[in-house]
Amino acid sequence: MPTRNTTLQPGHVIEIIDGVGTTIESHAGHIWVTLADDIRDIILAPGEWFTIDRAGKTLVAALGDGQAIVDITPAVVDLRVAA
Repeated sequence: MPTRNTTLQPGHVIEIIDGVGTTIESHAGHIWVTLADDIRDIILAPGEWFTIDRAGKTLVAALGDGQAIVDITPAVVDLRVAA
């Protein structure tokens, strides 16, 4: 699946459901990522990335008062055909 490049405005949130293996990368601004039932708050600076490592809901938002540019790349599933 292709990468989705998105500009996040302050106060807007992207919700990802069951996105295990999806990569979130900051290109401008700081990004806040939080996962359901996980105590971590992940903060991404420009050039940093995080790969979702658990099922459930993941929230992605711009941190602070400015906008942020984020790439969201869904996991690639390797399908093999049995002979």
